[in-house]
Amino acid sequence: NPEATEPPTGPSVLADWGKNSATIKVKTVTSCGSSVYVPKSVTVVSSLVAKSGITEVKSNDVAISVSPNPTNGKVWISFTAHAKENYSIAVRDVLGKLLLYKDGVTIEGKNQAEIDLSNKPNAVYFVTLVNKGIGQKTMKLIKGR
Repeated sequence: NPEATEPPTGPSVLADWGKNSATIKVKTVTSCGSSVYVPKSVTVVSSLVAKSGITEVKSNDVAISVSPNPTNGKVWISFTAHAKENYSIAVRDVLGKLLLYKDGVTIEGKNQAEIDLSNKPNAVYFVTLVNKGIGQKTMKLIKGR
């Protein structure tokens, strides 16, 4: 777990994450005073574009994939749900601007959702899937061939 040698004074922290998660301590400082340090668990999910053209993230033994990646338009988000639950998919550009939002209800087992980026420019995008059983997972998607 990362430990700061001194409390940070700005909006960002540099930490050695080890595998992919850590507990950090945060506190609020305002002109009125400051709060006590509160531990927060943080998980960093990183994905790579595989040679097969599929980006996959595995969390809690649940595989989430985006294919094809890179794409020239239509993309399939595939994931497994352990129960019938609501989900949402958001696509953002590198500046964080929301470009596409889709929601639905899963079935127990394998699920697929299609998103269409045909009318979007060639660029790097971030696809975020939110589901109670999976949590929030973000994957990098490249449009352009």
